[in-house]
Order: sequence, then structure tokens, then C-alpha cells
Amino acid sequence: FNSPGISLTVREMVDALARTGGDTSLIDWEPDPKIDAIVSTWPSALDVSPELSLGFKSDLDFGEVIEDYKKTYFVEEN
Repeated sequence: FNSPGISLTVREMVDALARTGGDTSLIDWEPDPKIDAIVSTWPSALDVSPELSLGFKSDLDFGEVIEDYKKTYFVEEN
């Protein structure tokens, strides 16, 4: 669940991954019909005003989302 929502293209996500040190060479740009069938059912935009009214904050930079994920789930190797 992406709340409050950020609307991004795949290219914007990959660009943010590259800026944060991710290995973009692992990305396969070949369309996958199974994934397309799933993603095409998702809404193109979300009304997040109820979440914002409850005090949730929107992430403004997808790079920050990636950095937060890395801090939470990855342990640096020495």
C-alpha cells in the first residue's frame, strides 16, 4: 500500500534507484504480459486527502523512499 501515494513512472523509479547507488543493470526492460496484466488494474491516481487529514506525510522524493528502505532492511557488509 502506497499511502499517501506518489505517482511515478517506471523511468522515474529507475532514475531514483541509479541516484541512490542501485544496480540498474539488473533491470529487464522487456515487457512481461503477466506483470502488465496486474499493473493495468491499478488506479492511475489516488485521492490521499483522507490520509493527509489524519497526519500522514507524503514522500516527495522517491530517492528518499529507497534510502529509507535501505536503512530499514539492509545491513552493511564490512
